[in-house]
Amino acid sequence: MLRHLLQATRNDRVGIATYLVTPLLPTPPLPLPSKGRGVLDTVANHRYHHQPQKQRDMHYNTAEANDKAHREMRKSLRSNATPAEAALWRALKGRGAGGYKFRRQQGIGPYVLDFYCPELRLCVELDGASHDYKYEYDEQRTAYLRRQGIRVVRFENEQVWKSVDRIVEEIVRIGEEMKGQH
Repeated sequence: MLRHLLQATRNDRVGIATYLVTPLLPTPPLPLPSKGRGVLDTVANHRYHHQPQKQRDMHYNTAEANDKAHREMRKSLRSNATPAEAALWRALKGRGAGGYKFRRQQGIGPYVLDFYCPELRLCVELDGASHDYKYEYDEQRTAYLRRQGIRVVRFENEQVWKSVDRIVEEIVRIGEEMKGQH
């Protein structure tokens, strides 16, 4: 074995040396088995499984909201935003609306929202030509979101062009009003 070790390249020698020395290094003590669990089960969970992350309280169906079909559609909607959506997003992103964090094209249940603030459970929708003659659909969607505890606020695209700052001020005012109610 020594002859093979001397003939090996430096990288191989480091790997072989690490292999030979590793069993000599001390290993951390294993936790005592918890009630109702065997030693092997505890060892496997300790070494190979990290602690589960804290469960987040989600108020909507994340599996349905984040399935692959919706994810691709949301990505497409973000890439092909209307000029009004792009203008409002520039004002909202980076906590630009009173420190509230907004997400763009957020999936909730079977719907994709233009802008969504999880802290406030506030949905901001821009209505333009794509919403013409979709009153019934918009009403069903709003009713669904209200059942999920989400408040829906709608603005016309024209309002964005007149004054984005006024829309942001209105969103902040609504946010402060909502926080005051809790």
